[in-house]
Amino acid sequence: MLMSARQAAGLLLAEGGIARMQARRLLAAGLAGAGVPGAGGVLYDRTAVATLALRPVLELEDLTEACPHGLFVARIDRSRPVDVTTGWAALAEDLSTQPAMPSLTRALLGARIAAYGPLPWVATLCGHVVLGAEAVAVAAGKDHLQFTLREPGPWFGALRDRVLPTTRGGRPWVLWTPLLSGSPG
Repeated sequence: MLMSARQAAGLLLAEGGIARMQARRLLAAGLAGAGVPGAGGVLYDRTAVATLALRPVLELEDLTEACPHGLFVARIDRSRPVDVTTGWAALAEDLSTQPAMPSLTRALLGARIAAYGPLPWVATLCGHVVLGAEAVAVAAGKDHLQFTLREPGPWFGALRDRVLPTTRGGRPWVLWTPLLSGSPG
């Protein structure tokens, strides 16, 4: 059964506690599947919207078990258009360019990859995991970072279709390390 974007946002609020602005952003990004153009606007599959509303929050213990050497979280700016229906390769290429970070943090990131190998890497939109990858390298551009990403390993099963809350505001990225962090963000 199809429902309007307004109805879908209402369902996301009622069932998942997702605020209307976030709900509209998640729907526009394709987290409930590609919308179907209709006479009155875009329509969404009710089952897909309900599934999105009920995405579980990732528990810290599960995150620590899945990523014992850390995780890079790319927090997608809400003003950046994202389409998760494009497939892994196109989405990874789009999101592999990230805002710059301090040189010391970038050096620690490179040291982490050198010491442990590919770094688990996820992109989130309003806390929802939209992409999993492994960062095999990172290079600094003039005003950005360029990650070399490959498809994620088995660790991503624990993060797929989950909500990974991070603090509001702040940096566009989180370098989470279980030994140093109590929670992401």
